[in-house]
Amino acid sequence: MPGMAQDPHFSQYFASPLTLNPAMTGNTDGSMRVASLFRQQWWAVGSAYTTATLSAEQRLLRFRLPEADRLGVGGLIIQDNSLSGGLRSTYASLSSAYHKGFNDHHRLGVGFQGTYGSRVVDMGRLSFHEQFETDGFNTNLPTGEAALSALMPTWGVNAGMTYQYEDLLKRLYAGVSVYHLNRPRQTALADSMNRVPQRLTVHGGGVFLSGETLRLTLHAMYQRQARAESFALGGGLGYDVGLEHTFYLGAWYRLGDAVYPYLSYVRNGMQVGLTYDVQVSSMRQAVPRNGSIELSFLYTRPDDRYERRAMPWYY
Repeated sequence: MPGMAQDPHFSQYFASPLTLNPAMTGNTDGSMRVASLFRQQWWAVGSAYTTATLSAEQRLLRFRLPEADRLGVGGLIIQDNSLSGGLRSTYASLSSAYHKGFNDHHRLGVGFQGTYGSRVVDMGRLSFHEQFETDGFNTNLPTGEAALSALMPTWGVNAGMTYQYEDLLKRLYAGVSVYHLNRPRQTALADSMNRVPQRLTVHGGGVFLSGETLRLTLHAMYQRQARAESFALGGGLGYDVGLEHTFYLGAWYRLGDAVYPYLSYVRNGMQVGLTYDVQVSSMRQAVPRNGSIELSFLYTRPDDRYERRAMPWYY
């Protein structure tokens, strides 16, 4: 039922800061960051689920705040399509975060986010058992599901915190976030108990430099929403080719679900990443070709006040 849906999830969660933690807003080396993700899930199983995101963040008061502090605002749009477009969900969010620096190594961030969500059911793309006749479905007949034409919008509140340590050779980070703090109602029916469950996320990792050409990234994330849990961990090895080109190769494992290799290319503030989920769960036995493809794009506008770092994400 549409009212019982959970949030979209991403294999490249590290490339989508505003869907991971509102406290990530504005925590970047540059003055502005744009991020986008496109995911096609289970592309060989009937009608694939597709999810696309677009976010933009801007640093504010860069020349008025202490050099170690950061204030950011950002916006996010998510569109999720399922049932061959029969159900379309759209979410728009605004977020803000402040990152307080303590000496040259430690930074603590707090962020908040507000989200408006709407869902639309395209009856022309779906068929219901009330429309079934002896020779098949007659979509001209009434659906018997009038309530699906009046799905209610939702308003959500999200919050998060991050901690970061950095020096010349490494960056370490940890964060926690809770989405749907207010557990907004999401139903077309009169059941006020049907609400969006809170989503808890705990994430952490680091980036380590080795010599002048190698860099290692290690990251992990745990999520829980209602009875659904997810734990992913992995990393990538980056190699600098010249001064402006970096290639990353790595892999992640989502416990009990999938293994997905990761390939990325970074050049002059722009990063493109690609993953493909290889199922290791029981679903693989039912449909062998049921992987998920995900493409990410990030661009960070350089800030001359800070050293530019060739890494595919900044946490």
